[in-house]
Amino acid sequence: MSERPSFGSQVARVYAARVVQFGCTVAVAFLLARLLGPSGRGEYSLLLLLPSTLFALGQLGLPSALTFFAGSGRSVASLAMAAAIMAAVLAVLLVMGSLVALPSLQPALFAAAPLGLLQVATVALPILLTSSFFGSILWGRQLVRPYSRVLASQSLGWLLAVIGLVGVAGLGVTGALVAYLLVTGLGAAAVVLLVLRERSRAAVEGPSAGPVNLGALLSYGLRLYPAGVSTFLSYRADLFLLSALRGDAAAIGLYALAVSLAEITFQVPDSVATLFYPRVAAAERQEADQLAPSIARFTLLLTTLAALALIPMAWLAIRVVLPGYDGSLLPFLLLLPGTVALGVSKVLSGYISGLGRPEPVGIIAMVALGVNVLLNVVLIPPLGIAGAALASMLSYSLHATLTVWLASRLSGARAVEFVTPGRAEVNRLVERLASLRHGRLA
Repeated sequence: MSERPSFGSQVARVYAARVVQFGCTVAVAFLLARLLGPSGRGEYSLLLLLPSTLFALGQLGLPSALTFFAGSGRSVASLAMAAAIMAAVLAVLLVMGSLVALPSLQPALFAAAPLGLLQVATVALPILLTSSFFGSILWGRQLVRPYSRVLASQSLGWLLAVIGLVGVAGLGVTGALVAYLLVTGLGAAAVVLLVLRERSRAAVEGPSAGPVNLGALLSYGLRLYPAGVSTFLSYRADLFLLSALRGDAAAIGLYALAVSLAEITFQVPDSVATLFYPRVAAAERQEADQLAPSIARFTLLLTTLAALALIPMAWLAIRVVLPGYDGSLLPFLLLLPGTVALGVSKVLSGYISGLGRPEPVGIIAMVALGVNVLLNVVLIPPLGIAGAALASMLSYSLHATLTVWLASRLSGARAVEFVTPGRAEVNRLVERLASLRHGRLA
């Protein structure tokens, strides 16, 4: 494999792309909230919840497996073939199963969304599978710049599509769904083309570490599968339970906006974790153990600063632009400490899994999910969306605490070393900001 840029440079490039995604995501969130109103926003959230849940349940840990083996230098051709086969098989099985089950499930779990649009939303599933599987190969191969450009372009395209179909054409929730399907479909096609280009380049470059078969991918992926499913359900159990216990599209819309705003902070840890996981998988154990506390501290510093900056921005935007969403402010503030804590979990889960220890990550995720569901069932009836936010914040914090404890045991570093940013992290942040200001990412 040809020489790649430094880890810090790669993270900066990913983060630069995520800045574009951040701006577009915020714009789309407020635009849809303004155009659709709380009820329409809640309906749209449930429509996207269906394919994303099917993806989480059906991905079998393959995105992480593909990243791991691509980062280990395995044949791109064999990885691409496996990704295509598994995406096709899983899409057919899951879409057919969901179409059969939806008439029974819709009244219980998706009562605020129409059945017809839920069925249309299943079209997103093969798109999500394809984009994730092939994108995981790109992350593993450290093809940061081209993939980041695709992600940034996709976010910009989504904003333009929403403006055209919802704002100008006035197609409402249907237009928002069509915009999502159109843009994600084009993004998936671009990702596949990048992998095919990398396959051709790798074939010319010379021998790799060898091919990988479906059995090896599934064996590794299934070890990570419980963690992936449990983590996703921890993120979205609140929406499911709000829908089941309240069935109020307007309340779901208010809460969905609060979640969208709080999860903006994930842009920081996602930028780091995306690259840190394959870095650990390819590194010597001693190097990985030394990197983990430093990367965790730096991520926590950045995420905390992002959260603090987000508070006045969210308050002003809701008060001025979306006065009908005043009810979103309290759940947003309750969620924010939890999303900051979970950012550390995202990075350290990549460290633990990259060491070949995905099982404990899954156990932690399942414990946090159980606590999340229990707290939601207890707190939603008396407190509504504030109860859902509080339940998520507490379970996210538990997830982070357990993950830091495990990372400490594995690395030999004290737990406090993972969560106490100091002068070194501040200096590193200043250096990165200076390099970005001068147009350098090295």
